[in-house]
Amino acid sequence: MSPQLPDYREKQKLIHIDHSPKEVLIAYGDRCRRADRLFDALEFYQKAKHGPGLREIMAAAIASGDAMLLEQAAKALGTPPSDDEWCRLGRR
Repeated sequence: MSPQLPDYREKQKLIHIDHSPKEVLIAYGDRCRRADRLFDALEFYQKAKHGPGLREIMAAAIASGDAMLLEQAAKALGTPPSDDEWCRLGRR
């Protein structure tokens, strides 16, 4: 695994072409999240079906007031955001 963040082509290869192990996808998701590349992290977590990472993305979306990110993370989890989550996001 490369110590650098993947560029667009590498990310697409890891997510859509290669049969990357779940652990590799989660590791890339974690690194993207720490680099504040939340939509990239979301894609890696979604492919890995990594609930904890997706919930962290939802929390970051609420904290930053990013409705699109919240919606996408909730969709990946298979559950809509709660009324309380929408209210907290709206207050941001």
